[in-house]
Amino acid sequence: LFINSLAIKEDRGMAVTVRQLLELDLMREKVTLVTGAGGLDRNVSFVTIMEAPDFYEWVDGGEFVLTTWYAFSEHPELQMNAFLQLADKIAALAIKTERFIERVPDEILALAEEKQVPVFAIQRDTKFREIVQAIARAINNYQANILIEVDRYYQSLVKTALADDDLSALLNGFGQRTRLNCWCIDHNGRVLASFEQGSNNGLPGGEALVAAILRWSAEPIACFHEMDCHVFPCQARQLSLGYLVVHYPGQLSEKFRLMANNLVAFLTLKLLDKTETQQKNLGYLLDDLLYHHRLTEKQIQERLTAFGLKRSPFYRVFVVVAASSLQNDSLALLRNYARSLQRAIRDAIIVVRAK
Repeated sequence: LFINSLAIKEDRGMAVTVRQLLELDLMREKVTLVTGAGGLDRNVSFVTIMEAPDFYEWVDGGEFVLTTWYAFSEHPELQMNAFLQLADKIAALAIKTERFIERVPDEILALAEEKQVPVFAIQRDTKFREIVQAIARAINNYQANILIEVDRYYQSLVKTALADDDLSALLNGFGQRTRLNCWCIDHNGRVLASFEQGSNNGLPGGEALVAAILRWSAEPIACFHEMDCHVFPCQARQLSLGYLVVHYPGQLSEKFRLMANNLVAFLTLKLLDKTETQQKNLGYLLDDLLYHHRLTEKQIQERLTAFGLKRSPFYRVFVVVAASSLQNDSLALLRNYARSLQRAIRDAIIVVRAK
């Protein structure tokens, strides 16, 4: 899925850039870069036409802007403010010369160079629709490639999840495709699985990152960026089961975000199954300890160790019982209370039961 001579060569999953659009035959023949070469790696999300002095109020970011500069041909005093407002948002500006203006104004060239905004001169005989079609087709091809690749990744996730219960297998697939280090941590901040490459191994920020994540664990949270890491919560039944942590200092590309969201869905299913199984097993263990007395001391120690409890002469047991009349919101608060109790008292058995 390529257009003309343009090959969408992604660098760590980034989108179409101004530099890549310059590889189009039409752009090479009809458009000339006049300044702002330092901004050629800006991402292009849209292509649009500007012919109003207040156009900057209508851009969202990432636009490749085409214009004849007609809006400022008779009111040049407005052009500096307008361009200044556009500079931090748009991907590039292309002005048709020898129509309403002979050349790109010097003050615009100076400001564009300062702001590192690519500015192009378009030949007079070039039709805007030709440029619009070429750029739009390149963007559409890129988006189609994203969907195809994300779908392939999703299919591989399905196969991996069905074939293996190991969380590491899921993280390896993501890490190998994105070349990004990633970790799955549980609701207590313990690393359950990881994909790490390079010399700087280990969770970035360590305990400080975990503390920042757990500050939000009392209620469902959205993905956030902390200490050069993107944190995706794994949530089910109004409960945070764990988190996917992806190390990348900048903004994740659209493709990588989609892939991370797919991975989170499968991690959530695995963590939910693990949590429910652990709660059932804790309940069985508690019943055996209190009522049946069938286990030997060695068996008890082995089971407690399996739940991450250290050997101790005594253990505290907390049974959190939910009243049958509780609504979902109240039940979620009760579960989170049990989680907080577990963090505060590490060597304890916490069992959550319905009444």
